[in-house]
Order: sequence, then structure tokens, then C-alpha cells
Amino acid sequence: MYTYFILAFTIFVVDRLSKIVVLKWCLNNPYQITSFLSFDITFNRGISWGMFHSKSDIIFIIVTLIIAIITASLCWLAYHNYKKNISIIGEVCIIAGSVCNLID
Repeated sequence: MYTYFILAFTIFVVDRLSKIVVLKWCLNNPYQITSFLSFDITFNRGISWGMFHSKSDIIFIIVTLIIAIITASLCWLAYHNYKKNISIIGEVCIIAGSVCNLID
């Protein structure tokens, strides 16, 4: 169980730190690596690649609740797989990333 906790904690910390770094360095100007590669910050109120993006707060709340329900369901599945001695590394990675995105 400690291994899964350390994995989730590590993913959580790396995700949060990377977002802090991006906000600090790229908020006002893109961070130029080369003439063809730069990092520019964007904000997405939807899910992957802007799907379900809406300026409506109601749609945003509904999508967030659905994601929270799916995350909770995955936690339930991971717990039951853990009790059956099935590896839950993939589930832990997804749950940690999802929790970080819900916080955002």
C-alpha cells in the first residue's frame, strides 16, 4: 500500500510543481526553447483537447461532477482490485492526475 501512496504522492507533487513553474515562467510571455519550439500557457475549461469546453458555469460544474464521479468509481475499482492482490499502478496514476485536475 505504501508503494501506491508514494506513487500517487509523487505524481501529485510533480503535477503541481510543473503547473507552478509554467505559471511563473510562461504567464506573460511564451518560453522560447528554439526558433520552432516554445511553451505558451493556455487555460482549458473542458477536458482533453478542449472537448466539452463551455463558458457556461452550469456546463462546467456538470462536467466537473461527472469527472469526480468517474474518479470516485475508479477509486472503488482500485480498492477492490487491491484487495484481490491485483496491481493497481495504472489506476493510481490516473486517479492522482484526475485529482490534480479537479483541484485546478
